[in-house]
Amino acid sequence: MTASDFAAIAFYLLSSVGGSAIIFFALSSWLGKIWAQRIMDQERAKHERDLAELRSKLEHQTQTNLKALETDLAIFKEHHLRGLNDKLATYRMAVDLVSDILGDFDKAYDNGQLLSPEKVDAHNRQRMRLYGYLAMVASQDIMDAQDRLIDHLLLIVGKQEEYVWREVRALVLDLINEIRKDLKFDTAPIAYNGKL
Repeated sequence: MTASDFAAIAFYLLSSVGGSAIIFFALSSWLGKIWAQRIMDQERAKHERDLAELRSKLEHQTQTNLKALETDLAIFKEHHLRGLNDKLATYRMAVDLVSDILGDFDKAYDNGQLLSPEKVDAHNRQRMRLYGYLAMVASQDIMDAQDRLIDHLLLIVGKQEEYVWREVRALVLDLINEIRKDLKFDTAPIAYNGKL
């Protein structure tokens, strides 16, 4: 069989089925495209609904998480600020107590006297109260600096050490510098640069 025989057979089949086959194939092709488009539109619509639902869930979850984080942040800030205020109040109390003690020391020792027993008792009571307050908020470095200062002052009161202002001032500055480190406002140490 030759190629011309195949062409003749194909032509014979097409002409016997007639033009209806051509119309049938054209209509089925057109109908297939319409069904395919409808199926694709339905799938696209379903996909868009699913996507919108997922987006809505994610937005709701994000808002819920954001509100929880904002609440946690507000609680943290309040707790942190309260702690900082407690530290500041305690550190101010420490500076006030040290200033009172040193003022009394200067007044007494400048006049060649000792602190009165009443002053020693009053300062001792304040010192013990302050120690408890510091222990609640201060670092060990601050506690150590405070201990060195108070121990030195107690030795002076007990007449085991002489009252030398420069030594006391160095211990006070050590305490203040430890407090500055803890507060982190300015961690650079301060020093006395005067002449006395």
